[in-house]
Amino acid sequence: MSQNGNVQQLVLLSASSSNPFSTRIINPLNKNYVWQFRGQELQNGVPQVLEPIGEIPDSFFVAIHNTPLVHMIGFWNKQRQHVKAIVPGHISAVCTDPSGNFIIAAIAETLHVWSSLTRELINIVKSQFLPITCLKASCDGKFVVSGAEDGTVVVHELTELVAWTKIQTKAEPFLRYTQHSAKITDLHITSSNQPRILSVCANHTAIVYSIYAKCLLIRIVEDYPIFSCCMDPAESKIFLGLEDGNITVASLSKKQLKREEQFSINDSLGPITRLNKKHSDRITKLAVSFDGSILVSCDVTGQYNIWDIPSGSCFATDSLQGPIITAKFIQAWPSVFDSEFIPPKPNSQSFHKQISSEIFNIPAVSLKEIEVEKSDQHMKNALQKLLDNMQKENQSNNASEANDTTSAELRAQIATLQEERDALKKANVELYDMCQNLIVDD
Repeated sequence: MSQNGNVQQLVLLSASSSNPFSTRIINPLNKNYVWQFRGQELQNGVPQVLEPIGEIPDSFFVAIHNTPLVHMIGFWNKQRQHVKAIVPGHISAVCTDPSGNFIIAAIAETLHVWSSLTRELINIVKSQFLPITCLKASCDGKFVVSGAEDGTVVVHELTELVAWTKIQTKAEPFLRYTQHSAKITDLHITSSNQPRILSVCANHTAIVYSIYAKCLLIRIVEDYPIFSCCMDPAESKIFLGLEDGNITVASLSKKQLKREEQFSINDSLGPITRLNKKHSDRITKLAVSFDGSILVSCDVTGQYNIWDIPSGSCFATDSLQGPIITAKFIQAWPSVFDSEFIPPKPNSQSFHKQISSEIFNIPAVSLKEIEVEKSDQHMKNALQKLLDNMQKENQSNNASEANDTTSAELRAQIATLQEERDALKKANVELYDMCQNLIVDD
Protein backbone atom coordinates (compact mmCIF):
# COMPACT_ATOMS: atom_id res chain seq x y z
CA MET A 1 0.00 0.00 0.00
CA SER A 2 1.17 3.50 -0.68
CA GLN A 3 1.29 6.19 1.94
CA ASN A 4 -1.94 7.77 0.79
CA GLY A 5 -3.77 4.46 1.16
CA ASN A 6 -4.07 3.70 -2.56
CA VAL A 7 -3.01 0.39 -4.03
CA GLN A 8 0.61 0.51 -5.12
CA GLN A 9 0.87 0.12 -8.89
CA LEU A 10 3.88 -1.81 -10.18
CA VAL A 11 4.79 -3.12 -13.64
CA LEU A 12 5.90 -6.64 -14.54
CA LEU A 13 8.23 -6.65 -17.55
CA SER A 14 9.87 -9.56 -19.34
CA ALA A 15 12.06 -9.78 -22.43
CA SER A 16 12.64 -12.66 -24.83
CA SER A 17 16.29 -13.06 -23.91
CA SER A 18 18.63 -15.58 -22.31
CA ASN A 19 20.44 -12.80 -20.44
CA PRO A 20 20.11 -12.71 -16.63
CA PHE A 21 17.53 -10.42 -15.04
CA SER A 22 15.42 -10.16 -18.20
CA THR A 23 12.29 -10.33 -16.04
CA ARG A 24 11.71 -7.64 -13.45
CA ILE A 25 9.10 -5.69 -11.51
CA ILE A 26 9.53 -1.92 -11.50
CA ASN A 27 7.96 1.08 -9.83
CA PRO A 28 6.74 3.16 -12.80
CA LEU A 29 6.99 6.43 -10.88
CA ASN A 30 10.75 6.21 -10.41
CA LYS A 31 11.70 3.32 -12.72
CA ASN A 32 13.47 1.50 -9.86
CA TYR A 33 13.54 -2.29 -9.79
CA VAL A 34 11.74 -3.80 -6.82
CA TRP A 35 12.20 -7.44 -7.93
CA GLN A 36 14.29 -9.25 -10.55
CA PHE A 37 14.42 -12.83 -11.79
CA ARG A 38 17.92 -14.07 -12.54
CA GLY A 39 16.65 -16.79 -14.87
CA GLN A 40 19.05 -19.61 -13.99
CA GLU A 41 16.14 -22.08 -13.92
CA LEU A 42 15.62 -21.49 -17.65
CA GLN A 43 19.14 -22.81 -18.40
CA ASN A 44 19.82 -20.23 -21.13
CA GLY A 45 16.43 -20.84 -22.71
CA VAL A 46 14.80 -17.86 -24.44
CA PRO A 47 11.21 -17.24 -23.27
CA GLN A 48 8.48 -17.10 -25.90
CA VAL A 49 5.75 -16.21 -23.38
CA LEU A 50 5.78 -15.46 -19.65
CA GLU A 51 2.52 -15.27 -17.70
CA PRO A 52 1.75 -14.98 -13.95
CA ILE A 53 -0.57 -17.78 -12.85
CA GLY A 54 -3.64 -16.02 -11.50
CA GLU A 55 -4.50 -12.51 -10.41
CA ILE A 56 -2.56 -12.87 -7.14
CA PRO A 57 0.00 -15.47 -8.22
CA ASP A 58 2.46 -17.65 -6.40
CA SER A 59 4.18 -18.76 -9.62
CA PHE A 60 4.61 -17.84 -13.27
CA PHE A 61 4.52 -19.93 -16.44
CA VAL A 62 7.24 -19.74 -19.10
CA ALA A 63 7.24 -21.33 -22.56
CA ILE A 64 10.61 -21.52 -24.33
CA HIS A 65 11.00 -20.15 -27.85
CA ASN A 66 10.54 -22.69 -30.69
CA THR A 67 10.67 -25.71 -28.34
CA PRO A 68 7.99 -27.78 -26.56
CA LEU A 69 9.59 -26.93 -23.20
CA VAL A 70 7.80 -25.13 -20.36
CA HIS A 71 8.69 -24.03 -16.83
CA MET A 72 6.54 -23.25 -13.82
CA ILE A 73 8.56 -21.16 -11.36
CA GLY A 74 7.71 -19.64 -7.98
CA PHE A 75 7.98 -15.89 -7.42
CA TRP A 76 9.52 -16.18 -3.94
CA ASN A 77 13.32 -16.14 -3.82
CA LYS A 78 14.10 -18.71 -1.11
CA GLN A 79 13.75 -22.40 -2.09
CA ARG A 80 11.78 -21.39 -5.17
CA GLN A 81 9.54 -24.05 -6.71
CA HIS A 82 10.53 -25.12 -10.23
CA VAL A 83 8.70 -27.54 -12.50
CA LYS A 84 10.17 -28.31 -15.92
CA ALA A 85 8.24 -30.29 -18.52
CA ILE A 86 7.95 -31.26 -22.17
CA VAL A 87 4.50 -30.53 -23.64
CA PRO A 88 2.88 -31.83 -26.87
CA GLY A 89 4.10 -28.89 -28.95
CA HIS A 90 5.50 -25.39 -29.13
CA ILE A 91 3.34 -22.91 -27.17
CA SER A 92 2.67 -19.65 -29.00
CA ALA A 93 0.43 -17.96 -26.39
CA VAL A 94 -0.83 -18.59 -22.86
CA CYS A 95 -3.29 -17.16 -20.34
CA THR A 96 -4.67 -18.12 -16.93
CA ASP A 97 -7.97 -17.56 -15.17
CA PRO A 98 -7.98 -14.99 -12.30
CA SER A 99 -8.10 -17.71 -9.64
CA GLY A 100 -4.96 -19.33 -11.03
CA ASN A 101 -6.55 -22.79 -11.15
CA PHE A 102 -6.23 -23.25 -14.90
CA ILE A 103 -3.49 -22.66 -17.48
CA ILE A 104 -4.72 -22.32 -21.07
CA ALA A 105 -1.99 -22.61 -23.70
CA ALA A 106 -2.14 -22.37 -27.49
CA ILE A 107 -0.35 -25.11 -29.44
CA ALA A 108 -0.86 -24.63 -33.18
CA GLU A 109 -4.64 -24.21 -33.64
CA THR A 110 -5.64 -25.98 -30.40
CA LEU A 111 -6.12 -24.90 -26.79
CA HIS A 112 -4.58 -27.12 -24.11
CA VAL A 113 -6.04 -26.69 -20.62
CA TRP A 114 -4.02 -27.80 -17.58
CA SER A 115 -4.74 -27.74 -13.89
CA SER A 116 -2.10 -25.54 -12.28
CA LEU A 117 -2.41 -27.51 -9.02
CA THR A 118 -2.05 -31.07 -10.34
CA ARG A 119 -0.59 -30.35 -13.83
CA GLU A 120 -3.16 -32.75 -15.29
CA LEU A 121 -4.27 -32.11 -18.86
CA ILE A 122 -7.99 -31.38 -18.64
CA ASN A 123 -8.95 -30.72 -22.23
CA ILE A 124 -7.72 -30.20 -25.79
CA VAL A 125 -9.97 -27.99 -27.92
CA LYS A 126 -9.53 -27.11 -31.57
CA SER A 127 -10.31 -23.41 -31.37
CA GLN A 128 -9.11 -22.13 -34.76
CA PHE A 129 -8.44 -23.34 -38.31
CA LEU A 130 -4.96 -21.80 -38.42
CA PRO A 131 -2.33 -21.43 -35.65
CA ILE A 132 -3.28 -19.23 -32.71
CA THR A 133 -1.22 -16.06 -32.35
CA CYS A 134 -2.58 -14.52 -29.13
CA LEU A 135 -4.72 -15.50 -26.18
CA LYS A 136 -6.44 -13.56 -23.38
CA ALA A 137 -8.78 -14.36 -20.47
CA SER A 138 -11.41 -11.92 -19.24
CA CYS A 139 -10.99 -10.27 -15.83
CA ASP A 140 -13.96 -12.15 -14.38
CA GLY A 141 -12.62 -15.49 -15.63
CA LYS A 142 -15.70 -16.22 -17.72
CA PHE A 143 -14.26 -15.97 -21.24
CA VAL A 144 -11.11 -17.04 -23.08
CA VAL A 145 -10.45 -15.22 -26.36
CA SER A 146 -8.07 -16.43 -29.07
CA GLY A 147 -6.85 -14.77 -32.27
CA ALA A 148 -5.41 -16.66 -35.23
CA GLU A 149 -3.23 -16.14 -38.29
CA ASP A 150 -6.25 -15.86 -40.59
CA GLY A 151 -7.73 -12.94 -38.62
CA THR A 152 -10.44 -14.96 -36.86
CA VAL A 153 -11.27 -14.17 -33.23
CA VAL A 154 -12.97 -16.91 -31.19
CA VAL A 155 -14.49 -16.58 -27.71
CA HIS A 156 -14.91 -19.64 -25.47
CA GLU A 157 -16.55 -19.84 -22.08
CA LEU A 158 -14.03 -21.11 -19.55
CA THR A 159 -16.58 -23.51 -18.06
CA GLU A 160 -16.93 -25.15 -21.49
CA LEU A 161 -13.17 -25.59 -21.74
CA VAL A 162 -12.66 -27.17 -18.32
CA ALA A 163 -15.89 -29.19 -18.01
CA TRP A 164 -14.97 -31.97 -20.43
CA THR A 165 -16.91 -35.21 -20.01
CA LYS A 166 -17.28 -38.46 -21.90
CA ILE A 167 -20.66 -37.26 -23.18
CA GLN A 168 -19.61 -33.75 -24.27
CA THR A 169 -16.15 -33.87 -25.87
CA LYS A 170 -16.35 -30.68 -27.96
CA ALA A 171 -16.42 -27.14 -26.60
CA GLU A 172 -18.56 -24.96 -28.85
CA PRO A 173 -17.42 -21.31 -29.11
CA PHE A 174 -19.57 -18.63 -27.53
CA LEU A 175 -18.67 -16.16 -30.29
CA ARG A 176 -16.65 -16.05 -33.50
CA TYR A 177 -16.01 -13.04 -35.71
CA THR A 178 -13.96 -12.60 -38.89
CA GLN A 179 -13.77 -8.82 -39.29
CA HIS A 180 -9.98 -8.94 -39.79
CA SER A 181 -8.25 -10.11 -42.95
CA ALA A 182 -4.75 -10.68 -41.59
CA LYS A 183 -2.98 -12.17 -38.56
CA ILE A 184 -4.28 -11.07 -35.16
CA THR A 185 -1.35 -9.43 -33.40
CA ASP A 186 -2.87 -8.48 -30.03
CA LEU A 187 -6.07 -8.63 -27.97
CA HIS A 188 -7.50 -6.69 -25.05
CA ILE A 189 -10.67 -7.47 -23.06
CA THR A 190 -12.37 -4.73 -21.05
CA SER A 191 -13.29 -5.29 -17.41
CA SER A 192 -16.84 -3.90 -17.44
CA ASN A 193 -20.06 -5.85 -16.91
CA GLN A 194 -20.55 -5.76 -20.68
CA PRO A 195 -17.06 -6.82 -21.81
CA ARG A 196 -15.74 -5.76 -25.18
CA ILE A 197 -12.84 -7.10 -27.22
CA LEU A 198 -10.25 -4.80 -28.75
CA SER A 199 -8.47 -6.76 -31.49
CA VAL A 200 -5.75 -5.56 -33.86
CA CYS A 201 -4.11 -7.13 -36.87
CA ALA A 202 -1.29 -6.67 -39.35
CA ASN A 203 -3.57 -5.15 -42.02
CA HIS A 204 -3.71 -1.77 -40.20
CA THR A 205 -7.10 -2.43 -38.56
CA ALA A 206 -8.33 -2.22 -34.96
CA ILE A 207 -11.80 -3.41 -33.98
CA VAL A 208 -13.92 -3.09 -30.83
CA TYR A 209 -16.46 -5.92 -30.63
CA SER A 210 -19.18 -6.51 -28.03
CA ILE A 211 -19.17 -10.03 -26.57
CA TYR A 212 -22.79 -10.13 -25.39
CA ALA A 213 -24.32 -8.03 -28.17
CA LYS A 214 -22.18 -9.93 -30.71
CA CYS A 215 -21.78 -6.90 -32.93
CA LEU A 216 -19.06 -4.60 -34.25
CA LEU A 217 -18.88 -1.31 -32.36
CA ILE A 218 -15.84 0.54 -33.73
CA ARG A 219 -13.36 0.05 -36.55
CA ILE A 220 -10.15 2.10 -36.79
CA VAL A 221 -7.87 1.94 -39.84
CA GLU A 222 -4.26 3.07 -39.40
CA ASP A 223 -1.45 3.97 -41.80
CA TYR A 224 0.83 1.19 -40.51
CA PRO A 225 0.35 -2.38 -39.26
CA ILE A 226 -0.80 -2.49 -35.62
CA PHE A 227 1.07 -4.86 -33.29
CA SER A 228 -0.21 -4.00 -29.80
CA CYS A 229 -3.25 -2.47 -28.14
CA CYS A 230 -4.95 -1.69 -24.83
CA MET A 231 -7.73 0.45 -23.34
CA ASP A 232 -7.92 2.44 -20.13
CA PRO A 233 -10.17 1.09 -17.33
CA ALA A 234 -12.86 3.69 -18.10
CA GLU A 235 -12.96 2.47 -21.73
CA SER A 236 -12.64 6.07 -22.89
CA LYS A 237 -9.28 5.76 -24.66
CA ILE A 238 -7.84 3.24 -27.11
CA PHE A 239 -4.05 2.91 -27.43
CA LEU A 240 -2.54 1.35 -30.56
CA GLY A 241 1.14 0.45 -31.01
CA LEU A 242 2.30 0.64 -34.63
CA GLU A 243 5.02 -1.04 -36.65
CA ASP A 244 6.99 2.20 -37.08
CA GLY A 245 7.14 2.91 -33.31
CA ASN A 246 4.29 5.42 -33.14
CA ILE A 247 1.47 5.20 -30.57
CA THR A 248 -2.02 6.28 -31.60
CA VAL A 249 -4.56 7.40 -28.99
CA ALA A 250 -8.25 7.31 -29.91
CA SER A 251 -10.46 9.18 -27.44
CA LEU A 252 -14.04 7.91 -27.37
CA SER A 253 -15.29 10.72 -25.12
CA LYS A 254 -14.19 13.85 -27.00
CA LYS A 255 -17.01 13.78 -29.51
CA GLN A 256 -19.79 11.54 -30.83
CA LEU A 257 -18.27 9.41 -33.56
CA LYS A 258 -20.13 8.85 -36.80
CA ARG A 259 -20.48 5.47 -38.46
CA GLU A 260 -17.66 6.35 -40.85
CA GLU A 261 -15.41 9.37 -40.46
CA GLN A 262 -11.86 10.45 -41.23
CA PHE A 263 -9.66 12.29 -38.75
CA SER A 264 -6.31 13.99 -39.02
CA ILE A 265 -3.77 12.83 -36.45
CA ASN A 266 -2.15 16.28 -36.64
CA ASP A 267 -5.19 17.84 -34.97
CA SER A 268 -4.26 17.85 -31.27
CA LEU A 269 -7.86 18.62 -30.33
CA GLY A 270 -9.33 15.82 -32.42
CA PRO A 271 -10.45 12.43 -31.12
CA ILE A 272 -7.47 10.62 -32.67
CA THR A 273 -3.94 11.80 -31.89
CA ARG A 274 -0.42 10.42 -31.62
CA LEU A 275 2.03 10.62 -28.77
CA ASN A 276 5.47 12.07 -29.40
CA LYS A 277 7.52 9.37 -31.08
CA LYS A 278 9.97 7.82 -28.59
CA HIS A 279 10.35 4.35 -30.14
CA SER A 280 12.36 3.56 -33.25
CA ASP A 281 10.85 0.14 -33.94
CA ARG A 282 7.72 -1.98 -33.62
CA ILE A 283 5.67 -1.57 -30.44
CA THR A 284 5.24 -5.05 -28.92
CA LYS A 285 3.31 -4.33 -25.70
CA LEU A 286 1.13 -1.60 -24.20
CA ALA A 287 -0.29 -1.47 -20.66
CA VAL A 288 -2.36 1.10 -18.75
CA SER A 289 -2.38 1.53 -14.96
CA PHE A 290 -5.40 0.71 -12.79
CA ASP A 291 -6.33 4.38 -12.43
CA GLY A 292 -5.78 5.15 -16.12
CA SER A 293 -3.06 7.73 -15.49
CA ILE A 294 0.09 5.90 -16.67
CA LEU A 295 0.91 4.11 -19.92
CA VAL A 296 3.84 1.74 -20.44
CA SER A 297 4.97 1.12 -24.02
CA CYS A 298 7.53 -1.49 -25.07
CA ASP A 299 9.20 -2.27 -28.38
CA VAL A 300 11.06 -5.04 -30.16
CA THR A 301 14.48 -3.57 -29.29
CA GLY A 302 13.81 -3.89 -25.54
CA GLN A 303 13.18 -0.20 -24.87
CA TYR A 304 10.25 0.72 -22.64
CA ASN A 305 8.81 4.17 -21.98
CA ILE A 306 6.53 5.37 -19.18
CA TRP A 307 3.95 8.01 -20.10
CA ASP A 308 1.73 10.40 -18.20
CA ILE A 309 -1.58 9.94 -20.02
CA PRO A 310 -3.30 13.27 -19.13
CA SER A 311 -0.38 15.34 -20.43
CA GLY A 312 0.79 12.88 -23.08
CA SER A 313 4.41 13.27 -21.97
CA CYS A 314 7.05 10.57 -21.51
CA PHE A 315 8.74 10.90 -18.11
CA ALA A 316 10.93 7.77 -17.97
CA THR A 317 12.82 5.52 -20.38
CA ASP A 318 14.81 2.33 -19.83
CA SER A 319 15.52 -0.92 -21.63
CA LEU A 320 15.87 -4.69 -21.41
CA GLN A 321 18.09 -6.86 -23.57
CA GLY A 322 15.66 -8.35 -26.05
CA PRO A 323 12.12 -7.90 -27.40
CA ILE A 324 9.68 -7.29 -24.55
CA ILE A 325 7.01 -10.01 -24.44
CA THR A 326 5.25 -9.13 -21.16
CA ALA A 327 4.13 -5.76 -19.81
CA LYS A 328 1.47 -5.81 -17.13
CA PHE A 329 0.43 -3.54 -14.26
CA ILE A 330 0.25 -5.51 -11.01
CA GLN A 331 -0.24 -5.03 -7.29
CA ALA A 332 2.34 -5.82 -4.62
CA TRP A 333 1.88 -9.59 -4.61
CA PRO A 334 2.47 -11.32 -1.23
CA SER A 335 4.59 -14.01 -2.94
CA VAL A 336 7.06 -11.31 -3.95
CA PHE A 337 6.87 -8.60 -1.29
CA ASP A 338 5.54 -10.19 1.92
CA SER A 339 8.45 -11.30 4.10
CA GLU A 340 6.09 -13.60 6.03
CA PHE A 341 4.73 -15.28 2.88
CA ILE A 342 4.38 -19.05 3.30
CA PRO A 343 5.00 -20.85 -0.02
CA PRO A 344 2.61 -23.63 -1.06
CA LYS A 345 3.66 -27.22 -0.47
CA PRO A 346 6.22 -28.36 -3.07
CA ASN A 347 4.67 -30.29 -5.96
CA SER A 348 7.08 -31.60 -8.59
CA GLN A 349 4.34 -33.20 -10.70
CA SER A 350 5.10 -32.60 -14.39
CA PHE A 351 2.64 -31.33 -16.99
CA HIS A 352 0.73 -34.21 -18.54
CA LYS A 353 0.82 -34.72 -22.31
CA GLN A 354 -2.37 -36.74 -22.61
CA ILE A 355 -5.83 -36.57 -21.12
CA SER A 356 -6.22 -39.36 -18.59
CA SER A 357 -9.53 -41.20 -18.26
CA GLU A 358 -9.11 -40.87 -14.50
CA ILE A 359 -9.56 -37.11 -14.55
CA PHE A 360 -12.79 -36.65 -16.52
CA ASN A 361 -14.51 -35.03 -13.57
CA ILE A 362 -11.57 -34.02 -11.40
CA PRO A 363 -10.29 -30.67 -12.70
CA ALA A 364 -13.64 -29.22 -13.70
CA VAL A 365 -15.51 -30.37 -10.62
CA SER A 366 -13.21 -31.32 -7.79
CA LEU A 367 -11.23 -28.10 -7.84
CA LYS A 368 -14.44 -26.15 -7.46
CA GLU A 369 -15.63 -28.61 -4.82
CA ILE A 370 -12.41 -28.01 -2.91
CA GLU A 371 -13.03 -24.27 -3.15
CA VAL A 372 -16.63 -24.77 -2.01
CA GLU A 373 -15.50 -26.94 0.90
CA LYS A 374 -12.95 -24.32 1.87
CA SER A 375 -15.59 -21.61 1.56
CA ASP A 376 -18.02 -23.68 3.63
CA GLN A 377 -15.37 -24.21 6.28
CA HIS A 378 -14.56 -20.48 6.33
CA MET A 379 -18.27 -19.74 6.59
CA LYS A 380 -18.69 -22.24 9.44
CA ASN A 381 -15.70 -20.77 11.25
CA ALA A 382 -17.05 -17.24 10.76
CA LEU A 383 -20.52 -18.25 11.95
CA GLN A 384 -19.07 -20.06 14.97
CA LYS A 385 -16.98 -17.02 15.81
CA LEU A 386 -20.05 -14.81 15.43
CA LEU A 387 -22.11 -17.09 17.66
CA ASP A 388 -19.34 -17.17 20.27
CA ASN A 389 -19.17 -13.38 20.24
CA MET A 390 -22.96 -13.13 20.54
CA GLN A 391 -22.93 -15.60 23.43
CA LYS A 392 -20.21 -13.65 25.18
CA GLU A 393 -22.14 -10.44 24.59
CA ASN A 394 -25.33 -12.00 25.98
CA GLN A 395 -23.45 -13.27 29.00
CA SER A 396 -21.97 -9.83 29.48
CA ASN A 397 -25.39 -8.24 29.14
CA ASN A 398 -26.90 -10.74 31.58
CA ALA A 399 -24.11 -10.10 34.02
CA SER A 400 -24.58 -6.39 33.57
CA GLU A 401 -28.32 -6.75 34.10
CA ALA A 402 -27.71 -8.89 37.17
CA ASN A 403 -25.29 -6.31 38.48
CA ASP A 404 -27.85 -3.59 37.82
CA THR A 405 -30.51 -5.61 39.69
CA THR A 406 -28.19 -6.21 42.65
CA SER A 407 -27.29 -2.54 42.83
CA ALA A 408 -30.95 -1.50 42.81
CA GLU A 409 -31.76 -3.91 45.63
CA LEU A 410 -28.83 -2.64 47.65
CA ARG A 411 -29.91 0.96 47.11
CA ALA A 412 -33.44 0.08 48.24
CA GLN A 413 -32.09 -1.63 51.36
CA ILE A 414 -29.87 1.35 52.12
CA ALA A 415 -32.82 3.72 51.74
CA THR A 416 -34.91 1.56 54.08
CA LEU A 417 -32.14 1.43 56.66
CA GLN A 418 -31.72 5.20 56.41
CA GLU A 419 -35.47 5.65 57.03
CA GLU A 420 -35.29 3.29 60.01
CA ARG A 421 -32.26 5.16 61.34
CA ASP A 422 -34.06 8.49 61.00
CA ALA A 423 -37.11 7.04 62.78
CA LEU A 424 -34.91 5.75 65.61
CA LYS A 425 -33.22 9.13 65.92
CA LYS A 426 -36.61 10.82 66.10
CA ALA A 427 -37.83 8.31 68.70
CA ASN A 428 -34.68 8.83 70.76
CA VAL A 429 -35.17 12.60 70.68
CA GLU A 430 -38.82 12.26 71.78
CA LEU A 431 -37.86 9.79 74.52
CA TYR A 432 -35.13 12.14 75.76
CA ASP A 433 -37.52 15.11 75.85
CA MET A 434 -40.15 13.08 77.71
CA CYS A 435 -37.64 11.93 80.36
CA GLN A 436 -36.33 15.45 80.78
CA ASN A 437 -39.86 16.81 81.36
CA LEU A 438 -40.58 14.13 83.94
CA ILE A 439 -37.42 15.03 85.87
CA VAL A 440 -38.24 18.75 85.85
CA ASP A 441 -41.78 18.12 87.05
CA ASP A 442 -40.47 16.08 89.99
